[in-house]
Amino acid sequence: MAESITYRRTANNSRYLRDQRIATTGAVVLLIVTAAVSVWLHYRLDPPDSAAASPQRTSAPPLHVWLAESEPSINDLVTARNNIAAAAAQRDLVRTGRACRAATGAVANMHLRMPSPEPMVTSSLQRAMDSYQIGLPFCVAATQTPDGEGMQRAAAYITAGDAAMRAALDVLQPDAQPRQLGVLIV
Repeated sequence: MAESITYRRTANNSRYLRDQRIATTGAVVLLIVTAAVSVWLHYRLDPPDSAAASPQRTSAPPLHVWLAESEPSINDLVTARNNIAAAAAQRDLVRTGRACRAATGAVANMHLRMPSPEPMVTSSLQRAMDSYQIGLPFCVAATQTPDGEGMQRAAAYITAGDAAMRAALDVLQPDAQPRQLGVLIV
């Protein structure tokens, strides 16, 4: 019977030692995996300076630099848009058509300044330019042969562009007085 008790202790000890080795090995493997994932995430989210300075990656200029370079194009677009509204308010089809053609050029110039360093600004300006690009040809066509339905389509797209332009301007100059975009009267 003494042999039986000794055998059980030895069997229990060896099973205990085996379980200890498995637990220790598991803990070491978990530690290594955690460290590897941490290092990978660190370099993925915050690359070292050498990767940031590589010639393959081009960085956008800071927002204030981009804005200083792009502000004339933004102002031209807002002015062209207000000229459309002023001419339409007076129901002057010839002047409205000229203003729509001028706005087409202002949109093209604004495209040259894209993208901005701020994704929200880029998205809003892109939506504005897309809406203007769709609406302005309707505007030009509707002023060449008086077409109320075409002018209404133009007004709908231009109004959508105005909303997106206001959103971009709000991000660019949150403390400034809002720029007024004229209302297109059809």
